[in-house]
Amino acid sequence: MRAPNKIRLRLRSLFRRNRLEHELEAEFGFHLDQQIEENLVSGMPPYEARMAALRTVGGITQFQEECRDMRRVNLIESFLQDFRYAFRCIGKSPGFAAIAVLTLALGIGASMAILTVINSVLLRTLPFPSADRLVVLFATNAARGILCDTTSFPDFLDWKTQSHGFTSIAAWRSDQFNLTGGGVPKPIVGLRASYDVFDVLGVTLALGRGFDKQEQTGKVPVAVIGHRLWVSRFGGSSDVLDKNIVLDDMPHSVVGVLPQGFQFPSFTDIDVVTPIPEYADRSRGYLRAVARLKPGVRMITAQQELDTIAERLETAFPQTNRGRGVNLASLRQVAVGDVRTPLLVMMGAAVFVLLIGCANVGNLVLVRGIARRRELAVRSALGAGSWRLIRQLLTESCVLALAAGVLGTGIAFWGSRLLAVSLSERFALPPVTFDWALLGLAVLIAVLTGVLCGVPPAFMVRKSHLSDSLKEGSRGHAGGRNENRLQSLLVTCETALTVILIVGAGLLLKSFVLLHQTDLGLNPHHVLMADLLLSKRYSDSERGQIFLRELLESVGSLPGVQQVAVNTDPPFLGGGARETFHVEDREDPNPRQGHVTAFNVVSKDFFGAMGIPVKRGRGFDQRDTPGAAPVVIVNETMARQFWPNEDPIGKRIRLYYDKDPQHWLSIVGVAGDVRYRGRDFEPVSQVFVPYQQNPYRFLPYAQRPYVSLVVRTAVDPTNLIRAVQARIWAVDKDQPISGIQTMEQALSQSVANRRVYVLLLSVFAVIALLMATSGLYGLVSYAVARRTQEIGIRIALGATATKVLVTVIRQGMLLTAIGIAIGVAGSLVLTKVISGLLYGITATDVSTLIGTALLFAVVALIATYIPARRAATIDPTVAFRYE
Repeated sequence: MRAPNKIRLRLRSLFRRNRLEHELEAEFGFHLDQQIEENLVSGMPPYEARMAALRTVGGITQFQEECRDMRRVNLIESFLQDFRYAFRCIGKSPGFAAIAVLTLALGIGASMAILTVINSVLLRTLPFPSADRLVVLFATNAARGILCDTTSFPDFLDWKTQSHGFTSIAAWRSDQFNLTGGGVPKPIVGLRASYDVFDVLGVTLALGRGFDKQEQTGKVPVAVIGHRLWVSRFGGSSDVLDKNIVLDDMPHSVVGVLPQGFQFPSFTDIDVVTPIPEYADRSRGYLRAVARLKPGVRMITAQQELDTIAERLETAFPQTNRGRGVNLASLRQVAVGDVRTPLLVMMGAAVFVLLIGCANVGNLVLVRGIARRRELAVRSALGAGSWRLIRQLLTESCVLALAAGVLGTGIAFWGSRLLAVSLSERFALPPVTFDWALLGLAVLIAVLTGVLCGVPPAFMVRKSHLSDSLKEGSRGHAGGRNENRLQSLLVTCETALTVILIVGAGLLLKSFVLLHQTDLGLNPHHVLMADLLLSKRYSDSERGQIFLRELLESVGSLPGVQQVAVNTDPPFLGGGARETFHVEDREDPNPRQGHVTAFNVVSKDFFGAMGIPVKRGRGFDQRDTPGAAPVVIVNETMARQFWPNEDPIGKRIRLYYDKDPQHWLSIVGVAGDVRYRGRDFEPVSQVFVPYQQNPYRFLPYAQRPYVSLVVRTAVDPTNLIRAVQARIWAVDKDQPISGIQTMEQALSQSVANRRVYVLLLSVFAVIALLMATSGLYGLVSYAVARRTQEIGIRIALGATATKVLVTVIRQGMLLTAIGIAIGVAGSLVLTKVISGLLYGITATDVSTLIGTALLFAVVALIATYIPARRAATIDPTVAFRYE
């Protein structure tokens, strides 16, 4: 049938060309003949002479343009006809269209929602000029195994003066400030930075200026306030400059206003920036540095230069810089933090869902295409070419995919907002926006998805034989061996991808369950916590003790309060204060550095309020006064580490910050181990010191104490929040209160990131499981429908219902077994990506792999049993009449 079509088209082309030549001869006869003669005289062959003459008078060009215009019009009309026909065909099968559109929409929406967040967090540039050249410098300490530490001001100056790979370097540290002097006192987020920090970042202030080098000394307190504080405290007035704002009980002159949306170093709005204090002690690490690379300088080159400077400083100052180095990281890496890996894992899961959706819809389209083979064969007999039919099928798939793209865009818009809210519980994120570029990408994904779904059935049609399709009569739903293989391949791929997703979700879920079963070492129920950043006036020992004593008495007298205490290192909030100590009659790791331990200054009722058992000895009490013998309590981990076969009670240690070599602290008790930094962190060695004997040790570098109030209640602690706030302000009306919450809320927040991972991956796994199950069900159902007459004949010849049932189930379970095997093998490789998100298990956990295989096998068995049961109950008399 194809050869006559080609001959007919060629004859039509020759006829058009001859007609054009006659028209040209009639219109330009004299000029045409004259031009032909000239061409013949020049030696051209007759045919070339004639064609050259036609080109000379412009007829061929005109004819070619007319043909091109005609082809364009025909192509457009053909596409419009394809779209109209596609809508008619889809309208005849609304159930098929709804399933296909919903399946693809879920895949497109999930992938676009994750991609929207990734674009806002990982891909969008930071709001600084040439942000790719901004880097952050951290101090390292090889002896302590610390890769991200603070450095001293003298070391910072040496980095700045001796390095040549940076245009400039500025010092900074995140801090909190107590804002008082107007309304309710509150803590605000801010920075202490060197005078050139705005030049390094390339920030232009919205109003005023930054502080200069002379103001860096802090003799004249100045501040650059954030846009949010400018609006809330000064109403956005332009005459805010030189007005005072009270920070930490000290008036600061406002010299500038930050631009709206200024966020540094992470995605957190900054309320105020003040000069950082300059301490000349090299052993006092309290700041970090931000630098801008010179154009053309690579990070590896700058890192090598900093390593050389660190070695030089270690040689020059061995007492303070032994083992210290410098670590370089991009500002984006610091800003993004720990959210990068989870987002990429979720993106991979979303892509898997999209691929499963494509396979599912491809299977539906293939089955539908096979059922329409007689229709397509008739259209081919009437003159439609194979590529015309392929284009028609692709058009139908693209229409479905575009509809799914529209619905998926709505799902993505809603899902990205929900995902951003979920992640913001644990991570600082920039504003998540759905821009036009992503909308265009959604359309592109929809089109590619449509092509991907439509290609297999289209090429099945192209390879089919017209005579075979016509001989099938009205049994248009019969498929060939190639179609069966393709359907089986698609279902197997769905199964494998789904198994990988379920394994990943199962690993995270099991890890989450194990995490919640972990013993914290304390009782978090009925406990209220509040963070208090105290005024500098309380850094005085006597005034600080008076305030804390009045605070404990005031809050402790509330009805429903059982015990109340203060400490400097609250659990589950990412603290982890460390201190170096020496053990009596033990050698230190090296001559200049002792052992390192977690450190906490607490009041006498701390262990009771926290629900931490004292396993040996005693807790702190009224005997531990400033004039009494200094005492300390250690935890079980520290006792096992340093006195494994001895009684630690009575042993003595000396803390590094205490310069008196004779000031030894006697161990009076051993407390139970506490997972202080969260459920997923193992207990570390820890010492507890009574605040009555160490009132100055709250926060020495900022020279102001920081405490966390702990209140154990007999009632619901949330009912006492307002009462506790009132009692605190009754003691000091200018005392800001931050982070007031129950310990259970703090504990929940500490695992919020894991909860989000488990929830999202589980949702993706459930969607994938439903898609794969429906695909397997559809395949078996179609096979039963196609073989209805065959099954009827088998039953008529004596085959039992059980044998038919087993035969059909075996077909579906064979594909399931192959898909499960491939999926398990793939998960052994791909789940290594999430190994860092697991707790208590490995990425190759055998029980999870076996459980996943059994779960999918059971679901697949149910999916195949339903059509198999229908096949086993076929009436032979009805089957003989079935078409």
